[in-house]
Amino acid sequence: MQVLAVLMAKLEDIDRHHLVVKGLLDVEAHLRARPAPAPLAMFELGPAPWMLIVENTAAFTSLREILGAWPDRGQVGWLGFGSGDQLIASIPTALASFRERDHPVDTLLLYADLDLDGLHCAQQASHHAQTVGLPPLLPATGLYQALLTGQPRSRPPAAASEALTATAWLPPHIAPSAARLLADGLVLRQEALPLPRLRALLTPDAPLLPQLRDGALPADLVGQAHGGLHSPEELSPQGGLAGGAG
Repeated sequence: MQVLAVLMAKLEDIDRHHLVVKGLLDVEAHLRARPAPAPLAMFELGPAPWMLIVENTAAFTSLREILGAWPDRGQVGWLGFGSGDQLIASIPTALASFRERDHPVDTLLLYADLDLDGLHCAQQASHHAQTVGLPPLLPATGLYQALLTGQPRSRPPAAASEALTATAWLPPHIAPSAARLLADGLVLRQEALPLPRLRALLTPDAPLLPQLRDGALPADLVGQAHGGLHSPEELSPQGGLAGGAG
């Protein structure tokens, strides 16, 4: 029984193992095991063919309140709660929910913390989604643009190469600013964009999905981000900032 318990504990997070994520190890074919992850918490707020997944509780609650009261219900789709890096294992379970409700999606969006953990989770979850036939997980650019104008928190600086790799998931007009932020030893948590700011950001006067998925033009908002825009060349691949102290 003790041996079985040890084996089960080792298999519990097997879906997040780097060999599985990279497609080098197939749990069912190679290990003859069938993963049974906890289901993704999903709420069908309207009939639109998209889902927004939110990483943290406070941001999820705020967006559920806003989208749940959206005047044009036809513009609203699914809202999911990612629960941190549990999303990597739970994202495939969304497929069954879409089929059961006969409500498929063609767009999957994610809004998570702007830190290494949140960005790595996004990349792994997107890969896992596509392996089961779901669309790739795209950044909710409109929310990330606004988050970049929030108050960051201090954390140990990321190596420049790691920051660039993590932020490659973001669209090219905000990825350099996010990479510079991480290399400077700063992160942005979702609570930096509280309910009042979210209400001001998302307006019923414009279609909802483009506000979430595309955001404003770069000159409208991203230039306000901490440190402005930075090209990848401004970050030394060896770590630190180009032209400054390492």
